[in-house]
Amino acid sequence: MKYIIQLIMVISMVAICGVYGEVAPDSDKLDKFTKDGIYKYADIVNSITSKLVNVTGVSISSGYIFVDGEYIEPPYTVSSSNGIEYVNDVATRKWVVWPPRDWTVAEKPQLPPYITKDSDLDDLSNQQDRLNGYRPRLSRYFKMRYSEEEAIEKYIAEYRKIPYVASLEREKGNSKNATMTTTKGITYLITFGSIGGKAPYYFSPPPSKKTVEAQIEYHRKKHESVLEKGGVLFILTAKNKNIIPLAGKLVAAELPVILHITTSTMTTEEKITELMQLKLLNAYSTGLWRRFVDGWNISQELTKRIEKYGDPATLHARRKQKIKDEIEQKRIRKAEQVIKQEEYKQLWKELHPKNKRR
Repeated sequence: MKYIIQLIMVISMVAICGVYGEVAPDSDKLDKFTKDGIYKYADIVNSITSKLVNVTGVSISSGYIFVDGEYIEPPYTVSSSNGIEYVNDVATRKWVVWPPRDWTVAEKPQLPPYITKDSDLDDLSNQQDRLNGYRPRLSRYFKMRYSEEEAIEKYIAEYRKIPYVASLEREKGNSKNATMTTTKGITYLITFGSIGGKAPYYFSPPPSKKTVEAQIEYHRKKHESVLEKGGVLFILTAKNKNIIPLAGKLVAAELPVILHITTSTMTTEEKITELMQLKLLNAYSTGLWRRFVDGWNISQELTKRIEKYGDPATLHARRKQKIKDEIEQKRIRKAEQVIKQEEYKQLWKELHPKNKRR
């Protein structure tokens, strides 16, 4: 049975180039951010994978592999062909290109209409949109068109137009800091370190055939090493297709616990909850674990191989107690952190009774 699983790898396409002086909106410097440019880049990278050297891995009798909960018996081989990594006959990783984010700001951003003279700095700091809010977009608009000094000056000029800004004075000596006072009389220290400097470019030269081969070989050897060390490869088929290597005998020792959970009389939801608490695949959705539970098969070969780690029921009870202890320790640390934060806030109020610094 052949399982086809593809993991999209994100190829970094971020390089930094300086852009100084006035840059017209129709300049070819901005053309690099067009969709045509993105897909042309993708075509170049994808064409490389068809010319890669194929690698056949060695036969490995150690380790464990599960595909959607189904145990695959050894021997195992980790190979690569045309940019695709295979574990036995399972295609686990394929090179494709993820288009970069378009960072261009063609027109100067307008101040949000909800900002008034009664607003405050925090009202303009939308933490849910740090990349495309008014301030970061205004920063990129000037950053892509002017030198560092000009960008800061123009940014300050725009800031002075904000209704709640009573005054904004830049520190002497071409400093990147400025003192702003609001209409409410609150003073802030504003830093413009991220305003000027180099404009972002997102098209470094396409990776060479040698670079792509080296990356694929790195992951192939990594998964091969997991198995050679007696570790576990969980392969879960989902929309974003993942191979999840869990290296080392410590993880393999968790298999009796997984066996006990999956073969227990608990409901599927209860099994999923306990499996996620093991923190082996806790970064992934319950849907993946559900597929794992549904596909779990009891193999005499697997039972025989993992019995050396101990009794499943005993190990499960011990693991549950460890999880409870970890949760309690986390609760205590969080409580201590809250106390420290409150102490810090009180100290800050005592030292700065009138002013805030940001």
